[in-house]
Amino acid sequence: MKAIIVYYSQTGNTEKVAKEIAKTLDKKGADVKTVSIERSLKKSYDENVEDAKKEEKAKIEEAQTDLSDFDMLFIGTPVWCGKPATPVNAYMDQCGRLDGIKIVPFLTHGGGGPSVTFDKIKDELEPKGGNIVEELSLSSEEVDSKTGKEKIEKLISSVA
Repeated sequence: MKAIIVYYSQTGNTEKVAKEIAKTLDKKGADVKTVSIERSLKKSYDENVEDAKKEEKAKIEEAQTDLSDFDMLFIGTPVWCGKPATPVNAYMDQCGRLDGIKIVPFLTHGGGGPSVTFDKIKDELEPKGGNIVEELSLSSEEVDSKTGKEKIEKLISSVA
């Protein structure tokens, strides 16, 4: 299996999860590429939350949007006001066709809004041909915990 992990992380939590997913996939023998979405303009958390409420798409640095060489896309975002982070909105908007690609969204959050965020990702990526096969949601307390690692291992076992 050839997988790409694309994520945005402002505080580092989503990045930790992305790295743990990559490590777990690697142990299963998958060919893994990891891509961090970078903003063109840095903003404060409060500014980002206001943008997320309006479902804006942040200006981002160029990221790999042709995913035709991959079997699976793991897309990670923090939850901001119940929605994906604005850089992830921008990435999903720029993403090319996803025909035949299995998609696994993963979220980090402070305790609220994951189901709406999953719905937003599904609404953006399924019309491009992607197939959401599984989802992962970790609270900020779970990110560095044994429970978090177990959830990641269970996720990878179900999709890899």
